[in-house]
Amino acid sequence: MDCLPLTIDELRRPRIKLVNGMLHPSDVCARKITFIFKERMDENGYSWKNVSKETKDFYWNEFQKFFVWDESMLSAIKMAWQRKAAERYRALMCSLRKGKEKSMHVSDSAWKTWTEAWNSPEFKTRCEKATANRLTEIAGPGSGISRHTGGSISHASHADRLRSRLGRDPRPFELFEVTHTKKGTSMLVDTRAQSVKDRYLGACGASISNARRA
Repeated sequence: MDCLPLTIDELRRPRIKLVNGMLHPSDVCARKITFIFKERMDENGYSWKNVSKETKDFYWNEFQKFFVWDESMLSAIKMAWQRKAAERYRALMCSLRKGKEKSMHVSDSAWKTWTEAWNSPEFKTRCEKATANRLTEIAGPGSGISRHTGGSISHASHADRLRSRLGRDPRPFELFEVTHTKKGTSMLVDTRAQSVKDRYLGACGASISNARRA
């Protein structure tokens, strides 16, 4: 949960907004979107692309019952919802395929349709390409896979938490460190993140040395 309290309307719906084109607070929205998915699953919805327009409209209409926003932002909010819904639906389907999701019921006919699709050569090829893209070392060979530990919580939400804890706006590196440190440890998530930290500390050390010589 975000540390800062949400604004509530007369129907006790939290007021949400957009930050960098994303729903905020992202974790609250993400949990509610997934909750709504479980109310109604599409017979052919083995992927977000295959979910019917009728079912997607149902998801959107249900989402509107739980949150409120500036009406002038309706179109932009819906676009942000579509992106977040696609992301959370992929995550839900992934959990189902791996047998990790136990809290929802899927009809036998839908499960048969989904498993046949998931086992098709076309679907497996797409999954392999997506996995390869996620494993790309964008900073070059040996730099490590680009990762973060923020989960469904946006950087804006993490910044809110830090702001509440520190009593001031967090510095960019403070936010970076929070979102790239393994939970329960002081270890960074990968070699790329460690490289960023080393360069930052090196730059700070050089700046201090220069200031002392001045």
